[in-house]
Amino acid sequence: MIMSINDCSSPAIGNLLLVLKNIFNLIMIISPILAIISLVIIFTKMMNNPDDNKIVKKIKNVFIALIIIFLVPVIVNVFMLMLDNSTDISSCWNNVNKTSSSSNYINIYDKEGNKVLSNAEDYEKGEERTTLNKNQKKSVVFIGNSKTYVHSIPDMFTSIAGNGGYKVSTSSITKGGMTLSWHASNNSSRLKQNYDIAVLQEQTDSMQSNLSGYKNGAVAVSNLLRSGNSNVSIYVRECWSYKSASSSTHQAVQSNASSVASAIDGAVIKDGKAWDRFGNDNRLYQDDTHQSKEGAYLSAICIYKALTNDDPTKITYYGGIDSSTAKKFQEIARDVC
Repeated sequence: MIMSINDCSSPAIGNLLLVLKNIFNLIMIISPILAIISLVIIFTKMMNNPDDNKIVKKIKNVFIALIIIFLVPVIVNVFMLMLDNSTDISSCWNNVNKTSSSSNYINIYDKEGNKVLSNAEDYEKGEERTTLNKNQKKSVVFIGNSKTYVHSIPDMFTSIAGNGGYKVSTSSITKGGMTLSWHASNNSSRLKQNYDIAVLQEQTDSMQSNLSGYKNGAVAVSNLLRSGNSNVSIYVRECWSYKSASSSTHQAVQSNASSVASAIDGAVIKDGKAWDRFGNDNRLYQDDTHQSKEGAYLSAICIYKALTNDDPTKITYYGGIDSSTAKKFQEIARDVC
């Protein structure tokens, strides 16, 4: 990603603007004090030498300097306020005092889809921290295709979350074989609804060999989601490629998911890496493309770990699969996801 002066997501740019704004504020405080001191010195000299014809000129120069020095930061601040966050640079300038100089800056979007500045205390390395809260019911939407709805990963996740003490309501926006770009074009009204958390899953071919299309689709979907709730937490599932695909293809899928998550200020759910940790075993697959019940459970327990950061080995819901296998999946999720 190329850094520009308008990119408020860059800590360097944010820190620079913070320093400039602090300097301007300091000038507005110090300049009147310096002017008063200068005038006191001038009037003292005038009392000692009342015939000095240069006194009036010196007083005039002090006032001119005061006006110029004081008005520059005032004009800049007023101009930025008049822009009212309509540009990236004005948004960053107007909000920079809300963050510390050591904070990282992230882009979130308001209900009109405009980028605004947010403090990054709840973010680490571009990824959201714990999202679910046991004291508050959260809505989770799953967006994708058959790699989401076969053996209903959303329902399995709901049962796991409930077993872990979390209250969630889940919904799905899915259609077999469809990409995120397709969802953005055909399900915009549903994507604009108010969700707390969104879990994105791309179509297999696009995941592994069409990064630009993958990224464009994710950006379009995330913008629609944020128009409904600017604070929605967005996650991208790594997922997996075809069972017959090479290990390097699986790694490319995981790398692409990370790149896409970074582009939308989201977080990665490492269910693809969890599958690889299990050895890309045939038990995970129903066919060359889709998850078996075991594969669905491994992805669902991985999603649970990513959204809660709780220890998944404490879950006693096994999703209808062998308990020893489920416990192995829980250990993998704990270590990988």
